[in-house]
Amino acid sequence: PSAISSMVDPERISGPLPACAARGGASGGQVFYNGAGMKRIIFLFLLLLAPASGFAQSAEDYLAQANQMIGMYQWKEALALLDQAIQKHPGSTELRLRQAYLLVRVGASGDADRVLRPLLAAHPDDSDILRLLGEARLSLGDYGAAAGFFRQALARTPNEPILLYNLALTLLLEGRKEDALKSAAEAVQKGASGAEAHRLYALLLGLNGRHQESAVQMKAALAQEPKNARLLFELS
Repeated sequence: PSAISSMVDPERISGPLPACAARGGASGGQVFYNGAGMKRIIFLFLLLLAPASGFAQSAEDYLAQANQMIGMYQWKEALALLDQAIQKHPGSTELRLRQAYLLVRVGASGDADRVLRPLLAAHPDDSDILRLLGEARLSLGDYGAAAGFFRQALARTPNEPILLYNLALTLLLEGRKEDALKSAAEAVQKGASGAEAHRLYALLLGLNGRHQESAVQMKAALAQEPKNARLLFELS
């Protein structure tokens, strides 16, 4: 159970920034400030300066800044910036998507759900909205609804590894280990990267009695993160 519960930590739920982030400018990986304290000081200075200077007035500018804060793991500061941005641009779907993404990751999945429902009503075929709703419901323990949202997202973006991974985890938590194994296998086959995808696949192989294959996948997970203490413990 502890191995499973660690996978549902909102900070560990698999999912990139929504695809619409590309329209928002620079990603977090393009930030090169040195030192967490200096990052925070610069961010707060820019945030205070924005109303007076015209800095980051467009929705795209706000989104680019939020992406930078996310890249520096300054999630609460990014949420503060997004709150300000949404007041100025209440009709921006991209800003609200980013807000929901962060709300899930700071453990406010109920708030994320409330942000996303009107967006889904306006954009029922948007796979990013469906995925984030799935992540919010998963974090809240509503596994049936989460699986439904992930399946709807997969119907619009078939074979997406991250969606297959999240569906596998959700099905496992529902107790549907055979269906979960199929989704986990697909996720790895379709290119899901990182240790967690192999670890989930290994766990499900073991639960389905395929222990030798499980050991192979655990070693693949360890190859991705050779200093991961949890993986080392699980392999011991």
